[in-house]
Amino acid sequence: TSQHDLTQSLDAATAATGFPCVIKANSLSGSQGVIRADDPAQALDAFDRVRHIQAEEDLGDDIILVERYIDGYEIAIEGLLRHGQLDVLAVFDKPIPMEGPYFEESIYITPSMHDAGSLEAAVDTTRRALAALGLEEGPVHVELRIDDN
Repeated sequence: TSQHDLTQSLDAATAATGFPCVIKANSLSGSQGVIRADDPAQALDAFDRVRHIQAEEDLGDDIILVERYIDGYEIAIEGLLRHGQLDVLAVFDKPIPMEGPYFEESIYITPSMHDAGSLEAAVDTTRRALAALGLEEGPVHVELRIDDN
């Protein structure tokens, strides 16, 4: 794939998500290779940086995701998926606001400080996402942002 093709793909992805967006490696952990971009130039720089990190890690996965940036509080849901049913083990708050451009992992705190309605909505969103992906069995770690909507 040429750089021109990759740039066109990046332009199409950011056109779909808008700015700000988050450029992230598909197969890294600990928020490594997760970078916020506020405009096309930052998106291209972030894309190139993530490609470099992926090449260094040599995980055999060169997929790069482009997601809409959501401002808000971040939580993590730990659970166990059995026969397509999610058993929530814990909900953690990530209390240090992470606005980018980098998203270093810090601490998790439980129980969550968020209201029951917000947490129920987050768990419901998680269940729908897992079902949409066709996942049936195994442990899950899902990170979400809670915004004003």
